[in-house]
This record gives sequence, structure tokens and C-alpha cells, in this order.
Amino acid sequence: MSDSLGKDDNDGGEHTRVRWLITVGRYAVAALVTAVTVAVIVRAAAVSARSEKLSINVVNGTVTASVTPTQVKLSVGLSSKNPSGRVGIKYQGVNVTLLYPNGTLIAWIGIEDGPVYGIEVGPELVRDSFVTTILDVPADVSREFAGMMMARNGPRRVENATVHLNGTLQTQISGLNYTHGGHATEYSCYPVTIGVLSGLNYTHGGDVSCVPSASNGNM
Repeated sequence: MSDSLGKDDNDGGEHTRVRWLITVGRYAVAALVTAVTVAVIVRAAAVSARSEKLSINVVNGTVTASVTPTQVKLSVGLSSKNPSGRVGIKYQGVNVTLLYPNGTLIAWIGIEDGPVYGIEVGPELVRDSFVTTILDVPADVSREFAGMMMARNGPRRVENATVHLNGTLQTQISGLNYTHGGHATEYSCYPVTIGVLSGLNYTHGGDVSCVPSASNGNM
């Protein structure tokens, strides 16, 4: 009889120890998950507060145009460099505006897809993007601009023009995850020449740097 009771007591004690170990294990896992979650949140907050810079150039300082009486095809190359050795940078929702030397509008290009919609550059890498759009005359671009580009005896180009970029910079948090919201950031690229290939000259000295607007204090 006493042997039976002793066995029951031992079994009960063993079950108690197993339950205790399981409980301790659960608490340890929960604590680890909490610590990882807190670390991710802290890193996200730190990255959100930190501003990473993205360097953008207009390739050859030119925007090429191909023109008919009813349409204008514009092409521009952008070279984007991420100098950060830590994280990737994404420039989202980019719109491109072309301006005459006096600041008046030549054309506005709303990028819906293609490489410029989301320029994503890894740490210490360079990405080249080539943007082409076809605009209708006169709905999207003026007859005056189209006529200038088609003139037989004219320069067929606009010198000292500006390429203006407007988008949102996002910084990589981890993996494929980027900061939500990001920083609205504008660039002005000057001086740029816009024209047909036969009317362009490439003696200006290469790529033209795009300078972040003064309003972007985070840059």
C-alpha cells in the first residue's frame, strides 16, 4: 500500500516539474518575442528620425525630344547614388516637371509606373533610370514648344532649363521593409538642355547634379 502511494506522489511531483518547465519556457519565449519586437520598433523609430541622402544627376544634362505636329516624346536619364553604407533608400511617387529658364512650365510628367516611380538604391550603389513619356499637343505640351523643336532654322533646343523632381524619400528598416510615410523631398536640376538630338551639344561638361530644395531641411 505504501509503495503505491509513494509512486503516486512521485508521478505527481514529476508532472508538476514538467508543467513548471513548460510555463518557464513559455515565459522565456514571450520575453524573447517582446525584446525582438521592442528592438524592431526602436530601430524603426531611429531610422524614421534619421535622414539618409540620395544623390541624383541628370545624365548628360539633357532631355531629348522627338516631335511631330501632334505629339512630343521626351526622354531623360537619371543616375541615383546612395552614399549610405548602412541602409537602402527608396524615392517613391516621383513627378518630373520641365521648366523654361524663367520658371514657366514646359511640361509635367506624372509617373505612374516604370523605374522612376520607385527608385530603390541599395547601400553604396548607383542606379540608372531612363524615363520616356509621350505628350499630346496641345493638351499636355504647348504648340509653341512643339514648333520650336520642329523649326528648320531655329536652335531646336531650350538651354538653361530646369528639371524638377518631387517625391517621397523612404529609408530601409530591415529586409524589404521601408519607413512608412517618409519625407517629401524635391530636387532642382539646373542647367539642363532640352531639345532634339540634332540640336543638342554635349560640351557643357557631363551630368548635371540635382540639388535638394531649400525647404527640405532633412537633406
